[in-house]
Amino acid sequence: MSTPFTTLGVVCVIAAITGGGLKALGIELHPLQSLGRQFLLGVLGLVLIGADNHEALFGGVERRQNKGGGEELKPPRHIPGISQNVSKDDSQDQSEAPVSVVRLFYAALAKGDGVSASALVVPEKRGIGPLSELEISRFFGGLEVPLVVEDIRQTGEDTVNVRYRYRKDSSRYCMGNALVTTTNKYGKTLIENIAANC
Repeated sequence: MSTPFTTLGVVCVIAAITGGGLKALGIELHPLQSLGRQFLLGVLGLVLIGADNHEALFGGVERRQNKGGGEELKPPRHIPGISQNVSKDDSQDQSEAPVSVVRLFYAALAKGDGVSASALVVPEKRGIGPLSELEISRFFGGLEVPLVVEDIRQTGEDTVNVRYRYRKDSSRYCMGNALVTTTNKYGKTLIENIAANC
């Protein structure tokens, strides 16, 4: 569904690409004199489009009328990239949560799926470093022989030992052993640290 923000965002992006001098949909933009202005106009356009379509991108927020006649907001039931099996509920045995999360994480690594794997990591380690979406996708997506988990065992209240193997290329073969430390943040069990030999 097209709204004024989406329309304006599309016009801004097109104007940024063409360098201005655009007249469309009753909106006229004069030629831009600098690349910096073109870049900012493009960013503004993307922000407008994203802001207008955030519900489609992020699952939206459920709205309900409460008893007082006001509106009650409820967070989305599903956020892309986060498996529903990870969230804890009353029926889940808390002692199994670390193993379940680690199992999901290594299944995502085996597929080279950095988005799903990184979603199971504490937020402060998702954007940069070896546990970021980009690095996970780049490394595990480029393996000659994908990662195969051989064993997962809980070794402590919040620690899990994982044995796995993969081959990066013909000269580098890994028989891996990792100690994964989990933590509870925001009502979810997430991976905090991984100490691995390869």
